[in-house]
Amino acid sequence: MGYGNAMQPPDESRFSLAEEVYRIRVRLAALVSRDSSIHVVGHSYGGAVALRLAQELASQVQSLTLFEPVAFHLLPPAHGAVSIIRTVAECISREVGDARKATRGSIETLARKLLPATQMFIDFWSGQGAFDLLDATRQLSLSLMLPKVALDFQALLGDPAKLPTLHAFQVPTCLIGGRLSPRCSHQLLHVLEAVLPQVELHWVPAGHLAPINNSIRVNPIIESFIKRSE
Repeated sequence: MGYGNAMQPPDESRFSLAEEVYRIRVRLAALVSRDSSIHVVGHSYGGAVALRLAQELASQVQSLTLFEPVAFHLLPPAHGAVSIIRTVAECISREVGDARKATRGSIETLARKLLPATQMFIDFWSGQGAFDLLDATRQLSLSLMLPKVALDFQALLGDPAKLPTLHAFQVPTCLIGGRLSPRCSHQLLHVLEAVLPQVELHWVPAGHLAPINNSIRVNPIIESFIKRSE
């Protein structure tokens, strides 16, 4: 929700991962019958959503592929990776709140006000200097997404699900990570690899945005896994 042409969450204060998944289930039900087999693929926040969706529709899901899902809510609260993500989430939430108060509804002004926070977010996931490599139009476009990013963190970190829910998840799962991604992403992938009953883990020499900017390395892994799952 809140990306592309998708509607914004109607009530930001109550937005949750369950609401995100419910919307996808409704759209999916309009496309395929309940006895149809599906393959689920997700990346980053979409990966966390995909994992939750696959758990709810396990009888239909033939395979699940996740590129660095940010499902940090599954980890114990004291885990170091959770602490790092909470710090990022709190910073973004604070910046979005302050920017909204200061700009009073002006979209363009809001985008410009959020540029520093957007730079922090992009550089966290893609490495120092990544934001500066983008042209000004792209930077502003990404800044406009930051309020929804704040809600994504809210939905994830507020979700009650924990690792034990995955022990009974019998869907073949392919995990993919980027060697150049943040360490917290690597930590979560290794935890998921140890917990999921049917899983394989692959690495590509790229970063967190590899499905977008290095698809030539990522897509063959996904395609091969889906074909083998069929």
